[in-house]
Amino acid sequence: MSSNIVTDKNQRNVVIIGGGIVGVSTAYYLSRHPNFDHTRTKITILEPSSIACAASGKAGGFLALDWHGKDTTPLSALSFGLHEALAKEHGGERDWGYRKIEAVSLQSVLSRPAKAKSEGFSLGKKAKSVKALEGWLSDEITGNMKLQTIGTTATCAQVNPKLLTQSLVRLSGATVLTASASSLSFCSDTKRVNKVIATFTDDSSSGHTKGESIEIATQDVVLAAGPWVGELAVKLLGQEVGGKLGVTGSRAHSVVVKPAEGIPVSPHAIFTSLTLKDGTECEPEIYPRPDGTAYICGAGDTLALPLLASQVQTDSTSLSTLKYQIAKLSPHLTVEGGATIIAEQACYLPVSDRGRPLVGKVRDVQGVWIGAGLSCWGITQGPGTGYCLAEGIMTGEITSTNVSRLAP
Repeated sequence: MSSNIVTDKNQRNVVIIGGGIVGVSTAYYLSRHPNFDHTRTKITILEPSSIACAASGKAGGFLALDWHGKDTTPLSALSFGLHEALAKEHGGERDWGYRKIEAVSLQSVLSRPAKAKSEGFSLGKKAKSVKALEGWLSDEITGNMKLQTIGTTATCAQVNPKLLTQSLVRLSGATVLTASASSLSFCSDTKRVNKVIATFTDDSSSGHTKGESIEIATQDVVLAAGPWVGELAVKLLGQEVGGKLGVTGSRAHSVVVKPAEGIPVSPHAIFTSLTLKDGTECEPEIYPRPDGTAYICGAGDTLALPLLASQVQTDSTSLSTLKYQIAKLSPHLTVEGGATIIAEQACYLPVSDRGRPLVGKVRDVQGVWIGAGLSCWGITQGPGTGYCLAEGIMTGEITSTNVSRLAP
């Protein structure tokens, strides 16, 4: 084992475990905190696969201000505002596809005879929105569609989450090691974390080799490994402490397609409820992006979580089902209709055992923080979670918004 121990007693080293949206947001807001001393404080991210390799790179990137329960409403409001501020400060429209959008609910029963397009919509909808959707959704859908606006440009936006996550880690200046956390050590008297053993999972450009372990002296550790946090917490903190931090994963599939040139895919996040001709009910979601692609996701499953994000597999049946649903929604989103498939993928959404996220200081130990279990709202709430954790680490408490109901 080689050593990477910080020997200067005045040096502070924050170790973040996980290179997703929560981990990199924590790193970014640490680097921007008024109390952060760049000459005395170092940020190290341990990511065993690669930055944004899991849900933070494969999610849809839909952002909502006010779609949340009472436990997460304050966090979501903070984070929604931070998304806009980040985009303004760092060119988010250019670099990670930030834009404000409308969201609509679309219901359609395909077994009914199709009406004329102008008759197929609910009354009272904006003609502009109707016309925009008619331009690329299938006649079968638009002829039997009930459409409702459920979010406006004041309350909804979107990002490309992979590009956002990669941008934030670059802006943070953090050191990223392709390594996993093997163990933690604590001071016997104060119970404060003082060391992380990191094991490299790949040959590293920093000169380390796969399987090699190093010691990293630290005073603060952040658990931000998405759906892997539950197993990781038990491994690092033991069952008595870590067992209270239950987070697991639910697998979801998605497809990213680029329609043929000239197809006007409108900027609406579309949440569907479809009844197909065979009676099957499904709820695919469509997020058109500024780069001309469209992200479509479908139902999830409960396949066991693999050891690493790089080992996540897709299921051919699930993808075939999703592509069949896509074909019903729009022929322009299919290969037969001239579209190009950019990605067929799967990821695990981090789900907390208790049904709400875990954000804050871990009890019964000192210097360990957690941001996990954000479920499908990870991209919306990621910057806010990182902001709160950075504030807690730098000042000892979280005061920017009320996350008391999310305390571990």
